[in-house]
Amino acid sequence: MSTFLFKLSREQQRAYKQWRDQIDERVFFDQIETGKDWRGMDLPYSVRETLRQRKLRRIHQPWYGMNQDAYTFMFTPTRLGMVVRVRNVHYGDELDLSEEL
Repeated sequence: MSTFLFKLSREQQRAYKQWRDQIDERVFFDQIETGKDWRGMDLPYSVRETLRQRKLRRIHQPWYGMNQDAYTFMFTPTRLGMVVRVRNVHYGDELDLSEEL
């Protein structure tokens, strides 16, 4: 069995974190405003209360479900370099972190 290890550079990590924070803030306020998740389903009362408490503490972390898993990393090795993309699986926003080829 082969094992592959993919790592982001510090610059890629910084760009990802900045982008993720922007997406999460947008999703958070969308959930606060609508009371719905990414599928359009009503959020449970306990989740809405948690979001309200986070808003009061200025923690703009949205609810992405029980496992809080919202981002998929895609690494595609090529002869010219590594193509790296990150996708918010709930809203479809995508970030290209590929180094210049």
